[in-house]
This record gives sequence, C-alpha cells and structure tokens, in this order.
Amino acid sequence: MTVSNSKHPVLVVDQVSKKYGEVQALNNLSFEAHAGEIVGLLGDNGAGKSTIIKCISGMIAFNSGNIIINGKKFNKLTSTQSRKLGIETIYQELAVVDQLDVVGNIFLNREIKHNNFILNFFKIMDSNKMYAKSKELLNQLNVKIPSIKMKLGQLSGGQRQIVAIARAIAWGKKIILMDEPAAALGVEQSKQVLNLINELKKNNICVIFISHNLQHVQAVCDRTVILRHGMKVADLKLNQTNKNEIVEYITGVN
Repeated sequence: MTVSNSKHPVLVVDQVSKKYGEVQALNNLSFEAHAGEIVGLLGDNGAGKSTIIKCISGMIAFNSGNIIINGKKFNKLTSTQSRKLGIETIYQELAVVDQLDVVGNIFLNREIKHNNFILNFFKIMDSNKMYAKSKELLNQLNVKIPSIKMKLGQLSGGQRQIVAIARAIAWGKKIILMDEPAAALGVEQSKQVLNLINELKKNNICVIFISHNLQHVQAVCDRTVILRHGMKVADLKLNQTNKNEIVEYITGVN
C-alpha cells in the first residue's frame, strides 16, 4: 500500500539492478514516493539501501532499469543531473567545512555574486544577501543556532548535522535523500534532527530516510520500504504496522 500526498509520484525506482562484480547489490528494485512524504528505507547490512541512494543521487551508475523524477525517465543519472533535478543527499559522514561559518556552508559552491558589475568581475560575493537568505531559511525551519556567523567547528554534532540538512532543504527542491543522518548523535541532538525532518512535510519535499533505528523511523516516516538482498520485500504504512512485523521482514522471518 502506498501513501499518496500527490496524484503522481515525484520519485519512481523502476526495476533497477546494480552489480558490483559478482555481487548483486540491487535486483529489479521498484518503489515510489510522493511529494510531502517521508519514506523509511529499511533493511539489514548489505540489503541495498545505500546503493539505491547513490544511484538516485547519481554517485554510481546502475546496470538496468529506470529512475523517474517528476515523470521524466532516466536510465542513467549523473550527480550534476541529480542536483539540477532538485535532489540533495545527506550522509552520516557530514559534508561540511568546519573552517567556514554557517552561511558559508549553506552556500558552499553556490555563492551569490554581486549585482555590481565590478564586484562581480572580481568574484566578490554578496555576503549580505547570503546572510539574509540563510537567516530566513533557518527561521523558516525553526532552527536554533547560537549564531550563523559561527564556524561549523564550534558547533555541536547535532547543530552541524542540522546545518547540513538546512543546506539540503535550501537546494533540494524536490527530493532529499538521508543516509543515517542521526546515527552518530546523542538523544537530544537526534531529537533536533528528527524535528527538522518533520518540518520538511510543510515544504512538500519528498524524503527517503535510511536508518537502523526503528524509533527514528516510527517518529518521522509515513511509510517504510523494506529491502532484503537488493529486492523489496515489503511496503508498509507506519500507522498500519508495528515494530515486530517490520523486524520480521528485515530478518526474513516474514
């Protein structure tokens, strides 16, 4: 069964397969997700969760099948194409620069140039505009950071992850892929991250959320797609299942 917040899915994984040498990482995998929906992607180690995330984000090529974004079919995707389609990825290993402040990280490689011709020519960035847009974004997401002028290295792990998520929200207009975003965080920091993920529904963003923590999945997800040996074995609404059933599908008992 599928939760649908829009008539047409924003993401369709259609019979996607991927092999690493002789290892079949994905085997004709198919599932879909809609705008404003948070889908938990579950499975044991080696089930194919991170592999399909990397295929959608364009980090690795899949061998067969299609990935359909907003009705547009792709039999291969590059990371540049993926970003242009409004897809952003957040990994457990943070892709942030500790030496830059919050604003610098949110606009990393997407800095706003000055309208002034001379300043633009000398590649002087419009720091005031970037500061204002960053502040507006964090306020909109109800994010509490001591100061957005602080270096990332001065922030806690949870705050740094929140900045990474905020950056993804700023640029991921359609789909945000999350691979264990709260795995290395403490209880309070995890709660901050999960609260922010829940805020994404208000922006009508589709989220694919990988986690081994079932409490986290139950706290934020509408639905869970469970993988085993690179194949989908279940597609369940969270309000119509329970922890025991999910574990049975993950382990192969069901």
